[in-house]
Amino acid sequence: MGIYILSGGSRDEDSSRLSRKRLSSLNPSESKPAYEPPLPPNPDPLRFTIERVKETGPYLAGLIHYPDCTNYEGRKIIVFEGLTETKLRSMKYLDPHFFEGGPVMARFQPDESGWENALQLMRTLSQ
Repeated sequence: MGIYILSGGSRDEDSSRLSRKRLSSLNPSESKPAYEPPLPPNPDPLRFTIERVKETGPYLAGLIHYPDCTNYEGRKIIVFEGLTETKLRSMKYLDPHFFEGGPVMARFQPDESGWENALQLMRTLSQ
């Protein structure tokens, strides 16, 4: 409960009036509001550099830097299965997200502890 303060009309009428106002602020050539909050800084899968790599059995760990991503300074530790260093270095597109059929099998926090955890996972799975 609370106090609803607007001049005249009911809460439903005021909500409807606000919705019409938002719709009227749309540019006729656009189907969305003129202002939208910025999207989180997602990594651009076309812009990346490989900073560190380690292969163990059929697994590969890579420290990948995505300069367009701001969390963890754009760095991601990714473990791949069935991907060689040569193949990784030849890739022009590398999406660090999980998706069915994608190359990413695990990700770790991009620090020394995360790197050691990635290597431990690969050693354990290779046994």
